Amino acid sequence: MASPPSSEASYTVIGSPCPLAVQRRLPFLPILCAIAAILAYVKLINTDVDSVKFKNEYEALNETSIELSIDKDNPIEYADYDKILEIIENGTGIIYLGFPACPWCRNALPVLFDAANANKVDTIYYMNILKERDSFVVEDGKLVYAKDEDGNDKKGTEGYHKLLKALDEHLTEYIVSFEGKEYKTGEKRIYAPSVIFVRDGKVL
Repeated sequence: MASPPSSEASYTVIGSPCPLAVQRRLPFLPILCAIAAILAYVKLINTDVDSVKFKNEYEALNETSIELSIDKDNPIEYADYDKILEIIENGTGIIYLGFPACPWCRNALPVLFDAANANKVDTIYYMNILKERDSFVVEDGKLVYAKDEDGNDKKGTEGYHKLLKALDEHLTEYIVSFEGKEYKTGEKRIYAPSVIFVRDGKVL
């Protein structure tokens, strides 16, 4: 005679990391395991996005600039001003400010990544500062703002000026050289590349 059907649900969630025997004994567990697996996958995808995006942005200029080969598992995480200022004021972390077309940045990256690997650094916070900074040129013997591609003055973003203030004591003066003469802008400058080490809200 056939055994009566069990009063407990017995089913398997495909792709669940939980053993089948455990799933049958605890019918609600497969759903929790599936959720955990999905969350872990989403976290993995989010982690990969920044590292792969960074790799693609920099390697895209290999034909016209210093050639780079960047590991897709690099420690880069894109950060906005809020995150960077939070680290500088109260946190701990490594911040890299630069941009793909910068030759000095491209020369520095292999050294930076080697050091990160050697010291088991999991995250380097990155911001492309090319369009964030203000920029001056000399016209008729006077300093004026450079123009962006839309013809607007490159006055720098609000976030950039907040960052200038936060890093003031660690920065050098912004001086424009033109035809053998130096022009002082009256402010400081975040040059590229800039690698900033912060521990407990203190720039090292």
